[in-house]
Amino acid sequence: MRHFWRSTGFCPSKPHSESFKYDTGPDMIQNLAYIGAIPFSGIQQVRIHWLLDLVQVKEWNLKPIYEFLWLDRLVDQLHVNGLFPGFELMGTLNNFFNDFENRTQLILWKDLVKQIAERYLKKYGLHYVQQWNFETWNEPDCHDFDTVNMTITGFLNYYDACSEGLKMAHNSLKFGGPGDGCYYKKHHHGHKKFAHALLSHVINGTNYFTGEKGVRIDFLSWHLKGEGKARHILDLEQQLAAEIHLKYPALQSKPFYNDEADPLVGWSKPRSWRADVNYASLVVKVISQHQNLCDSLLLNYSLLSNDNAFLSYYPHQFTQRTLLARFQMNNSSPQHVQFICKPVYTAMVMLAYLGEEQLNINITGEGYLKKEDKNFGGLATRHISNKSLPSDSFQISLLLFNATDPGPIYELEKDPNMNWGNMHKLSVHIYVSVPPTSSKDLQMMVYKINNTFGNPYDVWKNMGKPDFPTKEQFQEIRKQEGLQMLYHAAINPGVVDLPVLGFSAPSLLLVHICSKAASPPGQVISVRVQNITRNQVLVVWSDSLIGSKCILRYEVEFSKSDSSSDYVRINKFNTTLTAYVFAPIMDQQVTENELVRGYYRVKAVDYWHRSGRFSRPFYYSN
Repeated sequence: MRHFWRSTGFCPSKPHSESFKYDTGPDMIQNLAYIGAIPFSGIQQVRIHWLLDLVQVKEWNLKPIYEFLWLDRLVDQLHVNGLFPGFELMGTLNNFFNDFENRTQLILWKDLVKQIAERYLKKYGLHYVQQWNFETWNEPDCHDFDTVNMTITGFLNYYDACSEGLKMAHNSLKFGGPGDGCYYKKHHHGHKKFAHALLSHVINGTNYFTGEKGVRIDFLSWHLKGEGKARHILDLEQQLAAEIHLKYPALQSKPFYNDEADPLVGWSKPRSWRADVNYASLVVKVISQHQNLCDSLLLNYSLLSNDNAFLSYYPHQFTQRTLLARFQMNNSSPQHVQFICKPVYTAMVMLAYLGEEQLNINITGEGYLKKEDKNFGGLATRHISNKSLPSDSFQISLLLFNATDPGPIYELEKDPNMNWGNMHKLSVHIYVSVPPTSSKDLQMMVYKINNTFGNPYDVWKNMGKPDFPTKEQFQEIRKQEGLQMLYHAAINPGVVDLPVLGFSAPSLLLVHICSKAASPPGQVISVRVQNITRNQVLVVWSDSLIGSKCILRYEVEFSKSDSSSDYVRINKFNTTLTAYVFAPIMDQQVTENELVRGYYRVKAVDYWHRSGRFSRPFYYSN
């Protein structure tokens, strides 16, 4: 089973000529650190609009000389957090480009694309940049081109310039499109002119630069959203698949991306269900439907992305389409931001525990086998250990959801605060068949979140929704972030019988079973510390060498002197995220910043309480 859902995205706020403030500011730096902290590379790609507006024309002397400072800073942040860009070749460079029927501009654009690709190939190497999905201008049939006079002819010329520029840098770099989002939008009357023109062009068109018939396209991308109903996304994809099969059969085997597959259009629309486990369970439901039904699409389904890496804003900290709730702490000096991981973030953590081989799930209800339930379902997988990794082991993962669709758009507009969660109640009795393995020492973890367990929004609501929570209030809210353990038990091979569990919508349940590996977890690496505000820091690290998903907790330790006897554990509550906010309560006698200045180290502890090696210490001086 391919983990085709490991992607998110965002669009900077207007004006796009100032997108560097949004893309590279301290808020986004912290946001990207959290996204990269989803364990086991649970999110890899961040697809970003208007990236080329981060590039400036520094001077003009026969040909332009570009300043890449802001783009470099953003890509550096992605790289250091284990992420890569979904790189839309989109932007005007402050109106420098405005006409793609102009041959001079086309040649300059091709050279710009080549320079960008070569720049990052040189800086990061082929292995990293090969993973990037270079993509066309976002949603061409929606006509958001800023100051570019984009005709269909100009769009096809632009496509060829992008393709050839990337090829000149390295012929293995991926490029696709059309990234179209108005295909089935009623208010756009089904505009498809740019999309159809591109599909025809790559099959039968003439390459503007080479004169050859046909142009490469490495993947097909669309934006098909749910209008408040999970299955609606799949239904739209089926319509599109039938159209491609009929009109463009030569493209049917190309990898297909729905890289904005959100349950509801409009990221900034405040909806209470986006704040809690309703949204989290809905995302898992959409992914589960695709894994179980996408073979019927007649498409090479390769990527599903939720466009939810935006920065929420007051007074909608939790209720916009984001992974994190952002609190703009304008009552502090200096002003700063605090982030809280929403339940949808935890959903991406749960999905990261799935393995590579899908297993069958039988769902029975009222004494008979149920092939499908529109609200309840799940995914089960097996992981066979990599013998070259002594800390790896056999694993079974079961992720169940109970998710009620919020409903069509008009209902959401009518009552944005409706409580949809009480519409589908049930209890579950779970049996997991565990085959004999090379190790009889098996451990089982069961995690669950619902709207009263693992829901930071509920804690904040019960506090009275303070605009500026205190440090103590943030500590209470953060206790509900991430995986919430129901129980941890040793088990034997055979049929494992879990107790009956209340599982009313919205809920997510993760069962993770591991055999004992030959060795404890590997070493944590790449510890970093980012400033949040005075005496508050975000500690982040990498799990890339851990070699196991059977991690009970990470232990974060701090010392003033880097002496082994001086280190103390600072995360009192277990975390399986690769990030931790250290915000000690200040003693009035302590000088500013003394509480967080010092050495940090982290280690992993597995389900058998075996510790890996501590990371190399990181000194934070602020």
